[in-house]
Amino acid sequence: FFVRSTRPENNGIYVGSVDGKTPPVRLVTSLSSGLYAPSRVGALAHVLWIRDGELLAQPLDIEGRRLTGDVRTIASDVRVEESQRGNFASVSTNGTIVWASATAADLELAWFSRDGRKLETLPIAPGKVMQPRISPGGRKLAFTRAGRGTADIWLLDFQSGATTQLTTDPGYDEDASWSLDGNTLMHSGSVGQDSGIVITTIDGSRPPRIAASGGFLNEAQFLPNRPLLLFARATDRGTNVAVARLDDASAMSDLTSEPGYEGQASPSPDGQWLALVTDRTGRSEVVLSRLVDDGPRLRLNAQRLPVSPAGGIDPHWRADGREILYLAPDRTLMAVSVTIHGDAVSLGKPARLFRIPADAGGSGSNWTGSADHTRFVVVNDPDGTAQTFRVLTNWQGNRDR
Repeated sequence: FFVRSTRPENNGIYVGSVDGKTPPVRLVTSLSSGLYAPSRVGALAHVLWIRDGELLAQPLDIEGRRLTGDVRTIASDVRVEESQRGNFASVSTNGTIVWASATAADLELAWFSRDGRKLETLPIAPGKVMQPRISPGGRKLAFTRAGRGTADIWLLDFQSGATTQLTTDPGYDEDASWSLDGNTLMHSGSVGQDSGIVITTIDGSRPPRIAASGGFLNEAQFLPNRPLLLFARATDRGTNVAVARLDDASAMSDLTSEPGYEGQASPSPDGQWLALVTDRTGRSEVVLSRLVDDGPRLRLNAQRLPVSPAGGIDPHWRADGREILYLAPDRTLMAVSVTIHGDAVSLGKPARLFRIPADAGGSGSNWTGSADHTRFVVVNDPDGTAQTFRVLTNWQGNRDR
């Protein structure tokens, strides 16, 4: 099995007993998941993994739980899914391997119109680029660039076309969101040996700091008009929406607590309402609920208004609070009008905009809208469906005799 950790020294492919009576042993340090090729007539069992785009193989002594012999390069230009480091390869029991080419995996960021027309490719080098976020003033774009087992937050200045790498931690920094003044980003990541929700100033005037930690936290956002951060927190019962004070993250509290998943929370521009994703009905749906000040604590009203009647994820508000966008199950961007009168809200019928052309994987959105939702920066696959697969037979041959 593969372990991917915020601590690089723990990354690798391990072998362990199913009954757990003996501790697992790391076979090899790796930044990709592994494949197991069982022994067959004339060939030893092997473990395969990817390093720097090369598919490697080494014989495995399964009883001794150790690798033996030499490492062999089986193929080059092999694709790895950057977010979870899964390899795009498969090995059969008859000596055949198939893998996807890494070259065709390059993505780009592009402007799209509200009706789905591609307007312009942004001046960003293609690669594993994802999770674009337009700043509140519309002058900058934050995005994630992943590769070789790490990821960092980058910035694009729309006016100059210049890009700047914002984070440099060797871990995985991703899924950024902007402060209302556009001077600060909050994202999942690490600072030294600590991981959690990180706050980083875009001008570097202050060092990055951990705003919240403890367990798996992601999907962080600033909560408008309150000194709070909003995020998703994994528990032993599922995932909850939680809040913490910006100046005291130890005072963490859950807004949701039912079993299952509730996350991807998006606060309204005035900070009074929360659009979020829940799977309470057996599928992922976008719902709307009011935030209530209950003395010293903030809570979420128990009433959930359905926003996506046919299922959906990834809600986002328009800057004037009069529209929510979300992704339908087929990755179509849907628009719902919102009319709020005090504690009452009226939702329109979802309208189709266009289908997001690529899924970059990972957490977080792979699209972002301008303040008025007339234009969108979207992760785009310029090669479309042109994914090359290669097949190698009898790769073990007679070399392991």
